[in-house]
Amino acid sequence: EAARALAAFYVRQENFSSAMHFFNECVRLNPIFGADWFTLGYTAMKLGNWARAAEAYTRVCQIDPDSSSGWNNLAVCLIRSKKYRPALHALSQALKFDRSSWPMWQNHFSLAVELHEISTAMCSLESLAGIGGRKVEHDKETLMKFTADFAEYFNGLHHELFHLSPTQSENSEKTDKAKYSEAFLERHAGRFENVLGRICADHPFDHELFLIAAHFLFSRGKFTDAIEYCHGEIRGLKSGNIDNNEDLQRKLLLAVLRIIHLHTQNTEHPIKESDLGSFRSILHSTQELLGNSKEWEQISAFVHS
Repeated sequence: EAARALAAFYVRQENFSSAMHFFNECVRLNPIFGADWFTLGYTAMKLGNWARAAEAYTRVCQIDPDSSSGWNNLAVCLIRSKKYRPALHALSQALKFDRSSWPMWQNHFSLAVELHEISTAMCSLESLAGIGGRKVEHDKETLMKFTADFAEYFNGLHHELFHLSPTQSENSEKTDKAKYSEAFLERHAGRFENVLGRICADHPFDHELFLIAAHFLFSRGKFTDAIEYCHGEIRGLKSGNIDNNEDLQRKLLLAVLRIIHLHTQNTEHPIKESDLGSFRSILHSTQELLGNSKEWEQISAFVHS
């Protein structure tokens, strides 16, 4: 009891080195008391000692296999140690006992994408969108990776205007195209298209999400749908303060170029006059900062041709 009291005192003082010393003593004296292992894991995490923290939370889960927080914290430690597949297993266990936590679904999705587990990733993303809805701050980097994976699996269409550059982890497992059948990929592509629509509906002014959706639909050759997402991207960009913001204005011009490119691929649906009017307005609003850029000049030449 004295060691536990001292450990708790040092935690309150945020003296985690001393707290860890006394919690180590507590678990030595009573190795089956889960609460001490849990708080030992917490103090080890605070000190960045991920190996000891993982050991502690492993013991928590052995003592109380239904502890969602124990499994979740174990997953965090394993992620920090770049042990992604064991971390995915730990998060799967955590979600058995708490399916309402959208941050856990977010982490589960990220790990499944990192490991190229399409089916698991798809289930996680659907749960994330369904449970979290508008509360979720989606991990754009992971969504880009998932979209790029699909494009690679399908040998989808590529164009510099629709290029996504997700960061590739040095520990990421290699994509195995032969792992999945064409029917499997088609089924999951349809699910991904549906969930992207739900995500964009929940976040109608997030231009990055609309760009990701446009990229996916373009890679699948669905130009009309991709055009609609590009318009959503423009709407999202215009909702922000783009005055004197060269980066956002350039993204606005690129969104317009994407629409123009898609219409050239989809000759059955020519650009509407109302869209041309919108493009002229965008040219006017971006001329001061970007009037000499190649993007601005390309759009101007198209609009006035």
